[in-house]
Amino acid sequence: MKELIDKDAYYFPHYCNARHDRKVRRITKELGVEGYGIFFMLLEVLREQTDYKFPLQDIDLLADEFGTSEQKVRTVISNYDLFSTDEEQRFFSSNLILYLQPYLSSKENRRVAGIKGNLIKYGHCKREDLIDKTHAEIKAMGAECFDSSLSDRPAIAQPSQVKESKVNKVKESKLIIDAFNLFWNVYPNKQGKKKAMESYTKAYKTQSLPDDLLDIIKKWVQTDNWKNEGGKYIPLPATWLNGERWDDELPKQKDAGVYVPRSGDNGLKFDVGSNT
Repeated sequence: MKELIDKDAYYFPHYCNARHDRKVRRITKELGVEGYGIFFMLLEVLREQTDYKFPLQDIDLLADEFGTSEQKVRTVISNYDLFSTDEEQRFFSSNLILYLQPYLSSKENRRVAGIKGNLIKYGHCKREDLIDKTHAEIKAMGAECFDSSLSDRPAIAQPSQVKESKVNKVKESKLIIDAFNLFWNVYPNKQGKKKAMESYTKAYKTQSLPDDLLDIIKKWVQTDNWKNEGGKYIPLPATWLNGERWDDELPKQKDAGVYVPRSGDNGLKFDVGSNT
């Protein structure tokens, strides 16, 4: 059991009320508890993958591992809107990637804090020199300083750690791309994708993006500000991200025309403009 705990590839959040989700309840109703088990085993498989995706062509191998039929596994993947498929015919879970972000961010923060400590401890820089540095810059400084002094500080940066750092950079890049694609799919203004990606990456690395970013966008999509004139007033995605507009207060919606009686009225509700 300790071996599994030591490997972060085996960690993902499992909410205790997941069984109450409408889509999960549908699985359980149609496939029984076996369907519920297949769903979470699929999430475990995705969590083990470097990019959290698994090829559809190998579903038969998963079915053998799970001890169930290939048809049931494909049914869980395809029929309940819980998984998506990319252009390379690999399935993934958008929610899994989204829910992992706080954990991965926390892990990244601890790693960077350790590098900062070593840089200061061994006199490579002062604390104030690191205040405005991004995570990428701090990790680059750590790799440069400690890699060049392995003979003096063997306990700080072993070759395996340098290799791990490169792997983590690739993994972080893939995570950012996947997270940005989720944002891009939800945000209605599709202009300036390259600049939007740059702005999203900057916000991601500075840990400023809220965990409920997609839900916030969905709420804005329902406002009159973004609905009027075919979405003419929806900001460019890069502008919205750079301005951290997710912190803006949602505008109050206009009255739909239903009269709400005030104190002293007879309590009747009627449509404004009605002849009755």
